[in-house]
Amino acid sequence: MHKMEPSNVIKKPDERYVLKDLSKSAVFAIMISTPFQLKKIIGWPATVAVLFLIQVTGTIFRKHLCGPVKSWLNCFLDALFYIPCNLKLGIYRTPCDIDTAIKDAMAKTGLSDFDDDGSHSFANKYRLSRNIGMQQLHKAHHSPFGFIVEKIVLSKRMELRLQLVDYLKKHPSIKDVKFAKAPISVIGYPRTGTTYLHDLLGLDPKTRSHLVWEQLSPLPTTHDESPLAQRSNRQKRYNGRLNEYYFKKRLAGDYFQAVHRVEYDLSEECLTFCSMELPWNILDLHFTPCSAEKLFELGAGRSYEFYLRFLQVLTWQAPELPSTWMLKCPWHLAYLDDLHTTFSDSPFIWTHRNPLECISSSCSLFFAIASQVMDPWTIDKKVLGRNVAKYARLSFDRAFAAVKKHKDTLKIVHVKYTDTIKDPIKVCKEIYTAIELPFSSEYESLLKTYIAKSNKKREEQSKSGISGKVGKIHCYSLEEYGLNADEISSDYKSYIENYC
Repeated sequence: MHKMEPSNVIKKPDERYVLKDLSKSAVFAIMISTPFQLKKIIGWPATVAVLFLIQVTGTIFRKHLCGPVKSWLNCFLDALFYIPCNLKLGIYRTPCDIDTAIKDAMAKTGLSDFDDDGSHSFANKYRLSRNIGMQQLHKAHHSPFGFIVEKIVLSKRMELRLQLVDYLKKHPSIKDVKFAKAPISVIGYPRTGTTYLHDLLGLDPKTRSHLVWEQLSPLPTTHDESPLAQRSNRQKRYNGRLNEYYFKKRLAGDYFQAVHRVEYDLSEECLTFCSMELPWNILDLHFTPCSAEKLFELGAGRSYEFYLRFLQVLTWQAPELPSTWMLKCPWHLAYLDDLHTTFSDSPFIWTHRNPLECISSSCSLFFAIASQVMDPWTIDKKVLGRNVAKYARLSFDRAFAAVKKHKDTLKIVHVKYTDTIKDPIKVCKEIYTAIELPFSSEYESLLKTYIAKSNKKREEQSKSGISGKVGKIHCYSLEEYGLNADEISSDYKSYIENYC
């Protein structure tokens, strides 16, 4: 029988942890005292110059390792926070995970109601995705500043869920908001032309898309429900997040913009609104392909219910704007069954592109996302590629299964990427006919102007060499990610023949 130790017996601490803590303390002491010791020898001006040189050297070294995938600003901040990160100081003392984010969010907001049973089981998808993702990408590790950014963003997502639940309690009429027409969603596997098509469809002045700034600050910060107060508050929130946006844009750098355009006043997919439960926090998204098989088994939970509430909040606070929502998100494809359950009257526009092109491009996308918060040289591209290929197969299979399951109620419009590029106005007209929206002459005029400007800009970039530079920045291949073109062509033969 096991003998219990007396409670007053003090256990001897593990010497390994004692030595580890002592070494950290010693390094920290040296780090703090070094500038003062240098100051005694060479004076403050020279000391500052030496420290500046060390920082510059660290930045250049990291930029050399990262290449174009990370901006100079990102590399500078990684170098700046390298020592605190490795010594686990300050923000690095607690892990970057969903449970820490939940605690931090409750502490910051003073709120505790996540509109669940109190067990926070909604976070299971985040836990599973991160755990399996880190196992698959076992060599990858956070960059020093990437750890901070991801931790802050994840906490903000949980803050947003708490604030949404609280705001809906205080303004229950929001749940009664109706739309002029059921929301329309552009879906399709990532890199199949969803963004370009959504940009075209979003030009119609009788429809509305949620913008980047609205995702940064979707909830009113006033409880005054009058139209004047709400308009004023929207303008205040718009102005209040500009500096944050420009900092994030500089932090992401040209590479990320070449992969995926993000502009303050332009439309953006619904990752923020759906990440209340699905692990779609943008900086966690690279874990999704790695965990897809297990993750999909858990379903979407209440993610789309929260998405609906956000659309109602945005409609409620700006009733003067159109209430026919034109939405877009490629990540919906695998959850088409759940999406249709919540938005049962909504039509869906499914974009199709040859998997040889979209799978390799999506590999590059996931690598670009991961590199924002991970050290790029620690990411095994071939492991990532295999997982992305599996994720693609699962996504297509689940989507077609949903179409078959809801064949009598699901409204799907299939669009080929090649058709959109060849004749975008014709495609838009066909979509409008299928979803029973009036195609106005005003909208057609806006389309022609937009396409003409887009073509002119492309020609100017080609002549100036900018397009070539962008191509050099964002280049990729199937082989780079350990994938075989013949295998993919064979696997998707029927799909390519019927939809591409």
